[in-house]
Amino acid sequence: WELEPPPARFEGRRLAGADSARADSSFQVLLGTPAFARAIECPEAGVCVLLPNGERSLLEMEGRGAARWGADSVGYFVGIDFEIRPNGPGRARRLRLLPRRENPRELTFFPGPGVPR
Repeated sequence: WELEPPPARFEGRRLAGADSARADSSFQVLLGTPAFARAIECPEAGVCVLLPNGERSLLEMEGRGAARWGADSVGYFVGIDFEIRPNGPGRARRLRLLPRRENPRELTFFPGPGVPR
């Protein structure tokens, strides 16, 4: 659905075709620039990587709530911490949320100047 922002009249328009695909893609967690895969919730549990050919592999069994973290990494919650993992070689880093939150829901990343997007 597409809605005009207020103060426009509250009337929705159902999207179709390319408009629908473009809107759906805004909710995907794409990996890499250009995107080579996407992070999804695994059907069983955890966070998976889904390749364009449909092949799926487990990224983190305890993970949830994947988010793109710049152009070269993906992040996801593990317990009450947030893990940032590079798309290529390198080690994962844990971001400790302070004050500790027992049930974090989502995190938004705003890259600063000079940070690759």
